[in-house]
Amino acid sequence: MASFEERSGIVSCTTDWGRWYQTVTDVTIEVILEQGTTGREVKVDLSPSRISCSVKGNIIFQGIFFDKIVEDESTWTIEDRKLLRILLVKSRVGLNYWKSLLENQYEPNLLVLTQMRHKLDLER
Repeated sequence: MASFEERSGIVSCTTDWGRWYQTVTDVTIEVILEQGTTGREVKVDLSPSRISCSVKGNIIFQGIFFDKIVEDESTWTIEDRKLLRILLVKSRVGLNYWKSLLENQYEPNLLVLTQMRHKLDLER
């Protein structure tokens, strides 16, 4: 039986803190947390062009997005006190795909990037 990711068509870029993936309209970031992490221990600062994510005072990642997001429609949640999920709404839906999560950071390898592009083409 195929895994959920295979059936749903998620093509993700794995990172040292978790993974990120995208659809035509949004980008999802998943950060693996230490079991029992609470919302008070997580800080996510978003602007249309930047993000900073820290857990228990330690910066997990920060930088300038590949493209702008809609800040007011983007959000984050903690699931089961072990996963931080950040949903970023793309400001330019017509843009084919993000080549990286942040400028020159967290770029998928060529195979994953090709699979992401193919998935987005099918989604359109």
